[in-house]
Amino acid sequence: MIAKRLTWLSLAIVIIGGTLLIWHNYDPDFSFFDSKSSLKESLKEVQDGLNRVGSVGYTLNFHNSGTGEDKTVPSRLEISQVSADPNSCFLIYEQRAYSNTAHHDTGYVIELKSVRKVDVVTIEQEVKNSGVLIDHPGFTVQSTPPVFVVETLKGEMNDRNAFLFLNREQAEKMAKTMTKAVEGCGGGK
Repeated sequence: MIAKRLTWLSLAIVIIGGTLLIWHNYDPDFSFFDSKSSLKESLKEVQDGLNRVGSVGYTLNFHNSGTGEDKTVPSRLEISQVSADPNSCFLIYEQRAYSNTAHHDTGYVIELKSVRKVDVVTIEQEVKNSGVLIDHPGFTVQSTPPVFVVETLKGEMNDRNAFLFLNREQAEKMAKTMTKAVEGCGGGK
């Protein structure tokens, strides 16, 4: 009877010891849990950062090289009520665009998993990329002061959203954070 108990005890020690040895050498990957909190933090940083930008005022100076004509367009863009949801991976915001004295209000929803790329360009590049000058090949544009645009590019080339910054470093930091959020949502492909 004692021999039987010692056998079972020995067997239990071997099983428990072996399990502890395996567990000690096993490096579990809990990145799934970390990625959800990391995504939440990235989206919170995007949300807070865009809400802090405020109004970005600038003047677009257009020049027609064919006629020598110059035209200035005072502009301002305000992004507000930015909300980033880590569960749906939607970035929702309101935009008020002023051109001269008129303004246009638009609400946007960006599905971050559909974003292919986040890029930083100048406002001049953004105007060219958006196709505004496509029917005016002799036109050039320059912004005063310099404005930097964080673009989110989706499926088609003109399917983009633009966030304006007066500081290149802030724009690049936002683009980096937004890229991290896009990747966390399964986008960037």
